Amino acid sequence: MVDKKMAGFIKRELGKGIPLAKIKKGLILKGFSPKTIDAAAGSSKKGKKQNSKTMIYAGVSIFVFLVIVIAIIIIRLPSETFSKPDMEDGKEILFEKGDKIKFEINDEFYTIKIENMEAYSAEFIIKPNTNYLLLHIGEESELDLNNNGFDDFYIKLRSIENNYPRIFIKEISEF
Repeated sequence: MVDKKMAGFIKRELGKGIPLAKIKKGLILKGFSPKTIDAAAGSSKKGKKQNSKTMIYAGVSIFVFLVIVIAIIIIRLPSETFSKPDMEDGKEILFEKGDKIKFEINDEFYTIKIENMEAYSAEFIIKPNTNYLLLHIGEESELDLNNNGFDDFYIKLRSIENNYPRIFIKEISEF
């Protein structure tokens, strides 16, 4: 039968970094039998092995979680960001698969990405207000992104080259 008090004592001492041989020697000097000490030491080692397995599983789980979080962040990051001065001058962009462009208009940030594409047209989604826009090659559109009653964004689908749409975007002002 395992002496649970002794097993707990051995476990605590091992946790402090004291070698098992030194713990055993001290217990023998106190009058405990080597058989009782070995049984208690074996019990505390099993607990230690179980704890180390639990720690390994926890470490692997944390690692996998972090990899997933990093992958999600990378996928959601804009491919390119355009500042207010960029948008005032206008920018031509050749979209590649998976691109997400971030831009600033009226001190607010928006993202645009390709939702769907055909040979002669492309559908874009502009967030955060979730505007869907279907343009054919050569078409242009003006949108009120901040919902103030005035158009503030201009977009034109200039071409589609090898399945990559080329657009021109610009901040505009109606007043």
